[in-house]
Amino acid sequence: MAGFTAAGALCIFPAANSLSADTQLSMKLIEIILGILEAGFSAYNLKGLIEAICKKTMLQSKVEDINTELEMLEDKESRGMRR
Repeated sequence: MAGFTAAGALCIFPAANSLSADTQLSMKLIEIILGILEAGFSAYNLKGLIEAICKKTMLQSKVEDINTELEMLEDKESRGMRR
């Protein structure tokens, strides 16, 4: 979506110089709308990225907790066998 927005903006900029004032105003309005849409899509994607990072961070901490508990159990078993 970002690529389409950028391509649209590139097409609008050269054409805006040779057009009348009314057309330039409508082009500016289109540019503003495209900018708002792009900001909305970016915020939505950023939210998804943040959620994915949070899930991965929580998963990693749970894996570390499980590994620690397993190591503690192995230590207890090895101590029990030596006695």
